[in-house]
Amino acid sequence: MNIDGSNFLILYTMKIILLFLFITTTAYAQDCLQTDLSNSYNINTHIDRISREENADFCRVALSIQDKKTNQTIQTILLNANFYYSSVFSDCNTVRSYTTGKNKDAEVMDNDFGDLIVADFNFDQKEDIALKKDSGGNGGPMYNFYLQTTDGVWKINEFLSDTMDFFPSQINAKKKTLTTWVHANAREQSVTTYKLSKNNTLVKTKRKYVG
Repeated sequence: MNIDGSNFLILYTMKIILLFLFITTTAYAQDCLQTDLSNSYNINTHIDRISREENADFCRVALSIQDKKTNQTIQTILLNANFYYSSVFSDCNTVRSYTTGKNKDAEVMDNDFGDLIVADFNFDQKEDIALKKDSGGNGGPMYNFYLQTTDGVWKINEFLSDTMDFFPSQINAKKKTLTTWVHANAREQSVTTYKLSKNNTLVKTKRKYVG
C-alpha cells in the first residue's frame, strides 16, 4: 500500500496526538512545603511524575530553598530521576532532619531514610541536603548530597553522591565520620566508613563485611 505525503502527515500527526494524550493522562505533580527541616530555610519540593507500567516512575524534581526571614528563593536544585517507586515523594512526611530533629528517630525500613534529609555531612556546622535520586535495589535507595558552601549556596558533592551513594546509618560529628550499612549478599552487610581528612575532604577509610 502506497502512502502519499498528505496521508503520511495525517498518520504522523495522529501518533503525536496519541503520545501527548498518553503522557498527559499518566503524568501528575505534587508540591510539598517543608517549614520544619531547617532553622533558617523553608524547602519546597515540586515533583512532576510520569507513571510507567513497571511500577517505577520518571520524575522531574525541583527543590526550592527559601530564606525564612525574607521568603525569597535562594536556590533551586533540579533533578531528573529515572527510577522512583510510586511511593517516593507521595507523602510529604517522608522527610528527616538532623538539624531540627524532624522525624530524626523515625523507623528506617530497607535502608530508606526518607526522600529528603537535612544534616551536616562535612561537619562545618552548615545545613546540607540529601535528595533521593534512585529507588535502588536490595541495598536501598541512593542519594545526591548537596553541601552548603560558605557563600550560602548548595553544590552537589560528587564523591558522596557517586562513591558513598547510600545514606549514612551513622553520622559521628565527634569523629567526623559517616558510616553506611548496605546489603552485600544474602548473609552479609558491607560497612563502609568515610572520614573528613585534614584538607577538609571526605575520603573512604575502611570497609568490612559483617554477618
